[in-house]
Amino acid sequence: MVAAIVSGCATAATPTPADTSGVGTTPPTGSTSQGLRGFAVSTLSCDLTRLVIGPGRPQPITGDVAEYWICPARFGDTKIPVTPTQPSIVTAQDGASFDALDTVLRLADQPRAHACRLFGIVAPEVFAHTSTGDWVVHLPTDRCGRPRRIVIETLTHVQAKA
Repeated sequence: MVAAIVSGCATAATPTPADTSGVGTTPPTGSTSQGLRGFAVSTLSCDLTRLVIGPGRPQPITGDVAEYWICPARFGDTKIPVTPTQPSIVTAQDGASFDALDTVLRLADQPRAHACRLFGIVAPEVFAHTSTGDWVVHLPTDRCGRPRRIVIETLTHVQAKA
């Protein structure tokens, strides 16, 4: 599950067609793949409550993905109550769920807008275990720098099935 934080009377920016398409195994219409990106980590654990990502942009993730870990969403040190308490682990043996997750995590970030409404999303942390190491996965972002709606929908769908 994913929690949203809204301030004042702000609402989310109007989603683009790519953000409103359903969860599937192919990229939404008009989306391009940028490849899986993230930051290398020394260990794969959801107990990293204060995970600090170093400066710089996400790097291309190398190696074949063996599994994804979707960790329970947190807001600071507080676990969001409606999220699972254990990580959801998704492997290639999970078939369509793995394919859908792998596909949306490879989407490109949308070009940045000049102005956005105040609206935040608390998304779960996603890790990838690959043949070359462990990574915190960069969640593709919308025009306001928030995780894209299709990514959040897919994460929620996969967590519900796990």
